[in-house]
Amino acid sequence: MSYQPPGGMAAPDYGRPPRKSRAGLFIVLMLLLLIVVLGTGAWVATKVVSSIKPDNSTPPPAPITSVAPPPKLTASVKPKPSATVKTVPVKPLPITPRPAIPPSDSAQLAARFVTLLNANDAKGATALGCVDTKQAIPTLIEQFVRRPASLTVSKAQVSGAGAIAVFSLGGTMKGATAGGVLVVEVAGQPCVKSFVLRTV
Repeated sequence: MSYQPPGGMAAPDYGRPPRKSRAGLFIVLMLLLLIVVLGTGAWVATKVVSSIKPDNSTPPPAPITSVAPPPKLTASVKPKPSATVKTVPVKPLPITPRPAIPPSDSAQLAARFVTLLNANDAKGATALGCVDTKQAIPTLIEQFVRRPASLTVSKAQVSGAGAIAVFSLGGTMKGATAGGVLVVEVAGQPCVKSFVLRTV
């Protein structure tokens, strides 16, 4: 045991051995742990990859073919007589034909509508609209017709389906060439369904 005099420096302790450094041991242990982790990871990766790849070493199974002979018919099968079907006459229902609208009526309506558009008579043109589309006619006039307008309509319908007749529109609006279509409903009293106009 060393004795330290008061106020003086302590004498070196020569009796104890110097402390050993364990840094090298820690480094070796860390390297071993790293090698074990990397090895385990590589082994797991190879197992996963090999389970994904198809095994080409085994040949595909051969198709199954039946070797049994077809069954033989031992007894002749007689067809059963078909049941007789009674036919009952059906009386046709009387159909009252819808009165045909002469094409001239729908063409006259189309010509009258275009005349009112040229005269800037939106109220009169709206009066020729169908009941279900009459409210939309003023909006269509405001959207498509440009003043001054000099429009013409085809004398006969260019296409039609059922109760609809389509007429071709042409002419000029605000000095530019215009074109479009006018749709007229011809079921019952002819009326204007809709129209579209575009300037070229």
